[in-house]
Amino acid sequence: RATDVGPWLSLVNQKGSGSVDLAGQAQGNLADLQTQGTARLSGLRLESVSVKNGDVKFAVRKVKDQSLPQGIVTTHLSDIDAGVAFQRIDATTKLSGQKSDSVQFDIGAQDSQQRKHTVNGTLSYSPEVMVVRLNGAALASPDGSWKLLQPATVTKRGDAFSIEQFSMKNGDRELSLNGRFAFAGKQDVTFNVDRLPLETVMAFFPQQAKASGLL
Repeated sequence: RATDVGPWLSLVNQKGSGSVDLAGQAQGNLADLQTQGTARLSGLRLESVSVKNGDVKFAVRKVKDQSLPQGIVTTHLSDIDAGVAFQRIDATTKLSGQKSDSVQFDIGAQDSQQRKHTVNGTLSYSPEVMVVRLNGAALASPDGSWKLLQPATVTKRGDAFSIEQFSMKNGDRELSLNGRFAFAGKQDVTFNVDRLPLETVMAFFPQQAKASGLL
């Protein structure tokens, strides 16, 4: 049934609005519980993110002693504003449910200029560390498609982040980012840019100011 999310968000000191219409069924017991169903989102707003409409389908199984369930969740969102406007976002998430918690994700998006973007990889985490492994990524821009050259890794340990082997290329143009950084203390980051058009950079800003030239 449709539920206003506002009162629920206030319980965790968050502000928001919109409704969620949840339908589904469950079977099994607390030691082995299987659930499947759908959720329809309408007019969601949380902090600086808003989603006009969305549909979520899930089929998951929660087994005792596993911190995460296993199964598949598919999500289709439309008219999203998250600083950058998107016409739609489609995502498939596979939950492993194993002791080493991991989530496989495959995301496709179309922005307000009808450019299409994709990213896929794996998110693994424990109480001490979170690791995102990007297996593939492609970003459409005014000057063409930027593609991930090789698998890249982003690691968060405490308040520190590390990025390894992140490199994207578009024709003879390339950018790469490697190193470690945190919100305080010493930083060690290498950022290389080879002929990146300013038009490409400005295309991903909410207010697309006109600019030209190369970085």
